[in-house]
Amino acid sequence: MVNHAKTSLLRAGPAMAVAAVSVLGAYLLVVTGPQTQPEDKSRRPKSVRTVTVEASDQRITLRAHGIVTPVRRVTIAPEVTGLVIGHHPALIPGGSLQEGEELFSIDPTLVELNIKESQAAVTRAEASLEEARRKTVEAERLSVEKVIANSDLASIQAEERIQRAELQRLRVALERSQAMLHRHRVLAPFNSVVLNESVEIGQRVNPGFEAATLAGTDAFWVNAVVPVDQLQFIKLPDADSPGAHAEVYFDTGTETLQQRPGQVVQLLSDMEEQGRMARILIEVSDPLNSGSPQTKAPLLLGSYVRVEIDAGLLKGVLAIDRPALREGDTIWVVDRESQLRIRNPSVRWRTEDTVYIDDVINEGESLIISPLRVALPGMEVRANSVQARPAQAVKVTQTKP
Repeated sequence: MVNHAKTSLLRAGPAMAVAAVSVLGAYLLVVTGPQTQPEDKSRRPKSVRTVTVEASDQRITLRAHGIVTPVRRVTIAPEVTGLVIGHHPALIPGGSLQEGEELFSIDPTLVELNIKESQAAVTRAEASLEEARRKTVEAERLSVEKVIANSDLASIQAEERIQRAELQRLRVALERSQAMLHRHRVLAPFNSVVLNESVEIGQRVNPGFEAATLAGTDAFWVNAVVPVDQLQFIKLPDADSPGAHAEVYFDTGTETLQQRPGQVVQLLSDMEEQGRMARILIEVSDPLNSGSPQTKAPLLLGSYVRVEIDAGLLKGVLAIDRPALREGDTIWVVDRESQLRIRNPSVRWRTEDTVYIDDVINEGESLIISPLRVALPGMEVRANSVQARPAQAVKVTQTKP
């Protein structure tokens, strides 16, 4: 037994020696190794891009679309019967006419004969009346001298009244014939352009025959559609002031759109059927350049145009880029202590690129425009100021405030 124990101890000796050496080496490594400092867990402030924004007054411009229509449109029809003997060269589709120009004329031979006959009848009636007056004066003298009875005087006076009435009737007939003569010349009622015509020389026309259709050229309307909730921003004309100013843009096939000034003149009482939108009329003066040199392209009837309507002024608002308005219509601000603050402004208007909000940024604060994964009120940030984009006039289509 003793010998066996000694043998086991001799066998375990090397292993114990190795373990002791390992423990000693580990101790020396810990004692003599490099010393490490505990990590500083404080974070540096987040770097953010900011802009300085100031309150200003911004003009709203509503953008809409519409169709050009005539302000004045009339169908020309003769009032007398006869053959057409004259025809204006410009009485063709697209022709321009001035107010008072003769469109076409109808043979006046018969009415001219009637006028001559009436003139002769009037001359004869004037002579008869003169004779009746002479007889009345003579009868009154004889009646005073008791030469004729009062009944005879009354008969002579009645004859004078009859002759006077007959003269008046014949004069009216003459005036009627002269008026009919004027109606044989059909005139343009206003400055106009011919939309269509169907009358030619040698054609027999009757009252009610639709000879031509004209549209006035002094002004055209743009029948524009706008959302009902935006009508509150459009000034309509009243007794004291005109309606809102508008700019009309239309394409003429060139690289740039042509522009014409206009003015809101009327809110129509019915809705646009398809989109259930409100309709307004915008008047454009001299659309075809009739009264000015041909330096601008004409605005043609039926054109599809874009209009930008002056809708008033937003006072004391901040103009910020859309990305700067965060979820829930909030903004991030860096205060004077370089801490992030979250504000909830009232949004006054939105466009495709810009949002106009109430002034909720104090002096010395700036607006954060860069994204952050986490934005907590009071967290420290390092502001890097950049130049803000200049604000432009507000132009919207159907965007609500």
